Amino acid sequence: MKIKAILLSALFLFGTNFLFAQQNSFKKLDGSSISFTDADSVISQLMRDGKVMGMGIAVLNDNKPVYIKVFGLKNSRSKELLDTATVMYAASLAKAVFAFTVMNLVQDSILNLDKPLYQYLDKPLPEYDKYKDLATDDRWKLITARMCLSHTTGFPNWRFLNAHTANYEKNGKLAIYFTPGSRYAYSGEGMELLQLVVEKVTGKGLQQLAAEKVFGPAGMTRTAFVWQSQFENDYADGHNENGKVLVMNKRTHADAAGSMVTTVADYARFVTYVMQGKGLNKTTRETMLSPRQVSDLEKFERHK
Repeated sequence: MKIKAILLSALFLFGTNFLFAQQNSFKKLDGSSISFTDADSVISQLMRDGKVMGMGIAVLNDNKPVYIKVFGLKNSRSKELLDTATVMYAASLAKAVFAFTVMNLVQDSILNLDKPLYQYLDKPLPEYDKYKDLATDDRWKLITARMCLSHTTGFPNWRFLNAHTANYEKNGKLAIYFTPGSRYAYSGEGMELLQLVVEKVTGKGLQQLAAEKVFGPAGMTRTAFVWQSQFENDYADGHNENGKVLVMNKRTHADAAGSMVTTVADYARFVTYVMQGKGLNKTTRETMLSPRQVSDLEKFERHK
């Protein structure tokens, strides 16, 4: 699956500071070292060049955090500085947390990665309002949890993103664009389908499941898939390329593909938890980190 790449790349997306005793440098991917001071300087310059309002950085060496720091502002109007407890919108970093939650259910034999998802539901998938567009395409019967997690469902990323492109339904209907399991195409829609099934088979909402399986065990006290009142004391708004404030969307509905908010410190705890082999037994962990083979690895492109 792609989860390992997602977790590793997350360390460089996400900047008060963590001090690491008797250490003033960290190893880079090429094996060389960079001092904290030089890293601070490079990051600050890149932020100025890119006109980035604020960011957080977490670096792990040998499966443990060695550098966690924030830079810049929570909000350009308030001029409040970020800190490592500042809640930020996590976007698709949520997918890795959701995947780890799902793998806990696989480990507990609640979910089978290769069982067609419709077999977990109490009615055919097109009878759910959100999936009625699939009524004339039986390939939905092929979709499994493994396909959702490895982005091989045949769904687009989001139906609404393609709503006005040529050769796509102008009303943004959901469609399957290739035989599930045969190709790779990044898809939030696939994550949402899996969320539907997960919540059906467990009888619990995603927020509750993630809290039980991931947030609690990993010590992530300032992370959630839905907005929490405790976050009101310290959170960051987004900013567009012109520096305009994009007010935080305080979600009330959990979305596996991207509603999660977290802090740089909390997400570092999650990555540390995973990389140290915690939360899953050896067999389940190996399954999670195994490459997903498909017959055609060429990335899906929409028909023109």
